[in-house]
Amino acid sequence: MSDFDRALPVILTYEGGYINDPADPGGATNLGITQKVYNAWRSKQGLAPQDVQLISSVEVFTIYHDDYWTPAQCEPPPWPISLIHFDTAVNQGAKEAAVLLQRAARVAVDGDVGPVTLGAVAGLAEYRALAYRYLLERMWVYDDIARKNPTQYKFYVGGWTARVKALYQLVG
Repeated sequence: MSDFDRALPVILTYEGGYINDPADPGGATNLGITQKVYNAWRSKQGLAPQDVQLISSVEVFTIYHDDYWTPAQCEPPPWPISLIHFDTAVNQGAKEAAVLLQRAARVAVDGDVGPVTLGAVAGLAEYRALAYRYLLERMWVYDDIARKNPTQYKFYVGGWTARVKALYQLVG
């Protein structure tokens, strides 16, 4: 089983089902896929837009793999870094995920997971410390978001911290 196949069910447990919370800047979302992302993906496939509530499991799998896993370069890092990096790309975007991975790996930050970043990660004998630093970097970002925009605090308390805690426990 690939790391992607292991990671996707974990991601989907955090993303849940359909929501359309007015405080969420992503708007209507199903299984973590926003209506905007779904429309863009369907357009690239030559398909008409449709309500994200109707997204199929094949579409979910493909979007997560092709629009998050692959662009964020989640495959080279070993488990559990691949899981944390994928989850960050899903939750914060591939560019922010790259920045946070680079900060955690203590390499120059350029927002691109390239040979230097991958080499630093591959050169580690043990990944737990990197995983913990990565999760801490995420918490600082979430804290900053909630502090700058108090409407996001409910996501900080109820979702983001729970998500990071669950990942922390998976790292063990």
